[in-house]
Amino acid sequence: MSPLARAAAIALLLARTVAAQPAPEPQPLDQTAKLARAAELYDAGRRAFDIAEYPAAIANWKEAYLLSSAPLLLFNIAQAHRLSGNCAQANRFYLNYKRVEPRPQNQAELDAAMASCAGIEPAVGDAAPPPAPVEPPPVVALIEPPLTVPAERAKRDGDPGRTYKIAGYIAAGIGGTAGIVAIVSTVGARNKANTIERLPAGTPWTPALRQTERDGKSAQTRARVFGLISVAAVAAGGALWWHGWTTSRSRTHVDVSIGPGATEVFLSCVF
Repeated sequence: MSPLARAAAIALLLARTVAAQPAPEPQPLDQTAKLARAAELYDAGRRAFDIAEYPAAIANWKEAYLLSSAPLLLFNIAQAHRLSGNCAQANRFYLNYKRVEPRPQNQAELDAAMASCAGIEPAVGDAAPPPAPVEPPPVVALIEPPLTVPAERAKRDGDPGRTYKIAGYIAAGIGGTAGIVAIVSTVGARNKANTIERLPAGTPWTPALRQTERDGKSAQTRARVFGLISVAAVAAGGALWWHGWTTSRSRTHVDVSIGPGATEVFLSCVF
């Protein structure tokens, strides 16, 4: 799919959004209504193009162009003419497209399409005679799917490993917190032990000293428990983040393009 086709589809989608908003002045309402109608005609033309009903696609896109002046529609009309075997009309609209869009983003696609109809004079009207039969042209991905699909596709193609990575961060945070508690508890246990070890020989074993000993042992136990929790949580967080990262990096997409006499399947993988 060409970048310009995607841009045109997004523009028409924005037109639908604008049309759905109330306009305070009568004049903007007329313009948004035109754009909304152009979006409907674009959809109708795309559906006709998908089933090789090229005359219907051309009619819908011509009316959509008169309402929206979107340059891509001229290119799409030319492609529909070319795929229907009418290179004279196709060249006419290719040239119109180049005139309206002097620096098209799909220049390589435009050049390849025009090369398929090279040597045929462009038509000067709608009643141009059909050309002699030619070999079916190569299939070119031209038309953006329905205008509601890009948003769904963006949602579908978002980061699939995001949930795992977030869980990894949370687990690592828990591990870090547990590690801090373990360190503080270790320091406390060491301080309690030092207090008892520094007592002079023969010091009576008072209740306060017994409590110090118990507190030291409790801190030591707490340090061991939270130390184990820290190690386990950090390890689990790292594993979850790694799984999320590998999931995000590995994607497979399959696209199908159908045209007269040819069907192409495109498989793309990202690792």
